[in-house]
Amino acid sequence: LIDDVELLPPYRGKRFGLAAVHRTIDVFGPWNCLVVIALYPPQFCEYRDNTEWKKKMQVDSFVKDEESARARLEQYWCLLGFERIWDSRYICALCTNNKHPSLKEVCPDF
Repeated sequence: LIDDVELLPPYRGKRFGLAAVHRTIDVFGPWNCLVVIALYPPQFCEYRDNTEWKKKMQVDSFVKDEESARARLEQYWCLLGFERIWDSRYICALCTNNKHPSLKEVCPDF
C-alpha cells in the first residue's frame, strides 16, 4: 500500500513521485504483487490541517475542487499503469504481473 507521496514545491512537475513509486515497485513488488494507492488529495485530509505543513507545501497552489484533484491524481498514477478498482473513487491498483511502463517510458529525463 502506497499511503502517501508528497513532494516539496521545487520537485513537482518533474515526475519524481512517479519515479519513486516505480522504484519502490521494482524493489518490493517484482512477483505477483498488487500495489494499491489511495486517491486522497492531501489538501482535503483532516490530518493535514496544519499551518506549517500547508505553508511548506504551498497548498494554496493546489486544486481547490476535491473531485478535480482526485481526477488529477488518478491520471497521474495511471501513467505508471495503475487502474481504479472496485468501482471506487478512492483506490487504484497495479498488478506487478501485468505489463507496466518502464521508468524510461514514464520519466524520460531520468
